[in-house]
This record gives sequence, structure tokens and C-alpha cells, in this order.
Amino acid sequence: MVLVREFDRVSHTKGKQITKRAPRKNTRRGFTLIEFLVGISIVVIFAALIIPVIQFAGEAARKTQCKNNLSQIGIALYAWSDTDSQR
Repeated sequence: MVLVREFDRVSHTKGKQITKRAPRKNTRRGFTLIEFLVGISIVVIFAALIIPVIQFAGEAARKTQCKNNLSQIGIALYAWSDTDSQR
């Protein structure tokens, strides 16, 4: 069994030596520019959809924190008024 490289096969025509290329295998090694741009655009679209959701969740968390702080202030005032009236 003889392994043939890309430029190893040689034919002779009219006294000249011509090197023939071995047929290429149709293998893909990377992305094309179009595939890359499509991938980037998909990521941008997902980010555009997710960013408002994250901002809304942050706003809801701030509202909850504010309500909790007001509740704690109310509890503290009630406890203070209870202890102040006992004096």
C-alpha cells in the first residue's frame, strides 16, 4: 500500500514533467463571514430582549427594598412610642 501525497503523482507529457494535484476533500475548518455575522446578530437580539427584563427585575427589587425599609421604620417608631410612654 502506497500513500500518495498532494503533489506526489507525476505524469510525463512531451518530455515535460507535470505535477498533478490530488483531489481535495471538501472539509470545512472554520466559519464564513456570513455565519459569523448571523451568530453575532442572534446574540445581539437575545441581549436586546433580556436587558429590559433584567432592568425590570432590578426595579422590582428596589421597590421591595423600599417597602421593607418603610415597614422597618414604622415598626421602630411603634416600638419607640411604646417605650417612651412607659416613662
